[in-house]
Amino acid sequence: MIIITAANGHLGEDIVSALLKRTSADNIVAAARNPRKLEHRKSAGIGIRRADYDDPDSLIEAFKGMDTLILIPSAVPIDQRMQQNRNVISAAKTSGISRILFLGLLDSRKDSALPYAKAVADTEKALAESGMQCTNLRMSLYMENFFEWPPFMVHNGKISLATEDARISYISRSDLADATAVVALERGHAGKNYELTGPAALSYDEVAAILSQVLGESVSYNRITPEEQYARVKELGAPEYIAQGSVGMAAVCREGAFDTVTTHLEELIGRAPEDFLSLIKRQKDKKHRVKLRD
Repeated sequence: MIIITAANGHLGEDIVSALLKRTSADNIVAAARNPRKLEHRKSAGIGIRRADYDDPDSLIEAFKGMDTLILIPSAVPIDQRMQQNRNVISAAKTSGISRILFLGLLDSRKDSALPYAKAVADTEKALAESGMQCTNLRMSLYMENFFEWPPFMVHNGKISLATEDARISYISRSDLADATAVVALERGHAGKNYELTGPAALSYDEVAAILSQVLGESVSYNRITPEEQYARVKELGAPEYIAQGSVGMAAVCREGAFDTVTTHLEELIGRAPEDFLSLIKRQKDKKHRVKLRD
């Protein structure tokens, strides 16, 4: 059986949906710190369990009888995130889980300027030392960020970021979910590191041009400084660790950490990944603007 942690989040929901297309509901368990947020999944027939990353006993109980674990990290400060992931790995081993799929990042260097990457490196190290079968799914950035993550949204006709001329191999979250489901249901992926990207690395000028074309309005890319990006994210109401993480993300993007394009995704899902133009056309009616706080 397969258990997905943080299954109430955007990625978790997409992975559950991808699994339901490929296996029976009684082979799937969705877990979250607050299982009430998964009540809408009960009608599909999947199992629902409580799994709180900060409560090791809840993890051990949730993982009983499971074979495969899909670990989606939480969006908490980095030290807490690293401890949470180690709690999950320890509980998985205690509970008899045989393999773990870990959703990480392309940039998984412990010396990265991106705080999240340090947590990814720490978790991959803990997985390697656990003795369990592990697969690292290292993802590029979501295309959906332009609809869901305010710093990427259009404000006054502009996308304002401190990424200079960086290129990003954006991936659609549904493609990432499909790849995760394939790896979870197949054998032969133990010890593998998959770098999952979209089909092309786009500059933000190219992103703005696509948004302009599809949304029918003028969108441009506004190059700002790291200090301006920090101030803007704080103005949006984000906590300090998110603001610092945003600056770190811009820094590693400038270094080329997310400009890699691979064929790993296509090889796993058996089709070409969705491109940015296609996704924007599909989701063009979603919110894509942000209003800064007064």
